[in-house]
Amino acid sequence: MSLTSIIILTHNGLDMTRDCVDSIFRNTPEPFELIFVDNASTDGTVEYLKTVPQSRLICNDYNAGFAAGCNQGLLAAEGK
Repeated sequence: MSLTSIIILTHNGLDMTRDCVDSIFRNTPEPFELIFVDNASTDGTVEYLKTVPQSRLICNDYNAGFAAGCNQGLLAAEGK
């Protein structure tokens, strides 16, 4: 079975990010990796993301925007 890469962009929104991650772990039986690209969150999101298993975190010092963040995540992805 191949690895699925799930790329999630964040910019604050800690509660929604937690809900999203919890849902992924509850409902995804296939092998996966989580790649978070954070666009300069200031609400504790980065600290939380550092604790998420099976994940990698890319932190931007500024809000690079959606398209640039997606591209950063794609470059880091190891799955199909």
